[in-house]
Amino acid sequence: MPSLPESQRDSPDSFALRLKKSFLFRAQAVFFGRLSINALYCLLFILSLADNTINFGHSPSDAFILLTTFLYAYLSYYLKGHERLGRWVHFITLIFDLLILLYFTRSSGYLLSPLMAIHPFSTAIFLLLFHNPLMIMVPLISIPLSTMLTLWGSNDPSFLSVMYAMMLLCTLDALAIFFIYFVQSQEQRLMQSLIALEKKLKRLAVDQERQRIAREFHDGIGAQLTSIVMQCDLLKKNPDYCAIRDDLNEIQNSAIESIDDMRRSIALLNNNFDIAEQVRILCQNLSIRHKLLVNINHIELLRSLSLEQQLAVCRIVQEALSNVLKHAEANEVSVNATPLKDKLILTIKDNGRGFDTKIRRPNHYGLVNMAARAQQIGGELIMTSLPEGGTKLSWPSCFKKFIQSSQA
Repeated sequence: MPSLPESQRDSPDSFALRLKKSFLFRAQAVFFGRLSINALYCLLFILSLADNTINFGHSPSDAFILLTTFLYAYLSYYLKGHERLGRWVHFITLIFDLLILLYFTRSSGYLLSPLMAIHPFSTAIFLLLFHNPLMIMVPLISIPLSTMLTLWGSNDPSFLSVMYAMMLLCTLDALAIFFIYFVQSQEQRLMQSLIALEKKLKRLAVDQERQRIAREFHDGIGAQLTSIVMQCDLLKKNPDYCAIRDDLNEIQNSAIESIDDMRRSIALLNNNFDIAEQVRILCQNLSIRHKLLVNINHIELLRSLSLEQQLAVCRIVQEALSNVLKHAEANEVSVNATPLKDKLILTIKDNGRGFDTKIRRPNHYGLVNMAARAQQIGGELIMTSLPEGGTKLSWPSCFKKFIQSSQA
């Protein structure tokens, strides 16, 4: 079965996909060409009925064959868009066209028949519809076949005339192959250039949209959160500040953390997301704002992860540190990245009080979200903890860069 190269079939946006779409238009053009040839056969059939000197079949079986050519030409056109049958039907019926051409040239000398001028058109059709060079061998095989039939026929032609006709036919076929192949090569280069340009334009459009969203974050939400922080500073100067001190501090810290989170999102949108820098900022802010001792070691190793893994790790670290702050009652946290063979171990530890993992707390989605993010990067979250004994979160992974988070 004629098919496209596997390397071209695999990619959805590859050149093969464009050729698949162009096959429909080419099949339509081929259909009208085949109708023209069949109409020529019918004209010769009618003329042979009126004049016996015309060397063309005019028996009932010939009429049936002509009707069959119209039927399968229409069948090929009807099935041209079918995923599996479209190319198969064209391939098989084009072989029938070659056999019928040999059949109708039998009375006029096969290779010496004027109807053999149709042969280069059949060769061009094979090359147009099937972009596999081996498919050209199918129509070319009919040339030596028709030569043998001519030499073995009853007309006893001269060897010189057979050689002249064969050379002429081979030259016409070679010209058809050259021009069709030349046009197809130009089309391939143009399509590949067009695909590359489309991808470049898509990347440019995505980058522009990311920059626009980043500006909207910065100028919209960022300005509003900054305003909240400034208003909290003003309220702290009020003589009655002590009565609402804890509430204001919580509001201000939430706003500042939201600003930091927004900046991480902007960094991601602008394609300058640095996992090590973001984890360092998270830990520094936790240490400054909440008077918590935070130790950081070798987090630069996290840069070896893919962007998707880095983002998931950053969110998991953020949620883990938030849980330490809210529930662990700890005064020290450590964040360590350690290489182990072909894996990378990320560990988050605290000296907190732990909790009972068997108790499911409703409306608490932090651990659920961490498990989902871990699963997205190829792992399964495992949590172990004992009251007053610390907490451990880990997820074994099957991908090369292994990430483990523990809070103990």
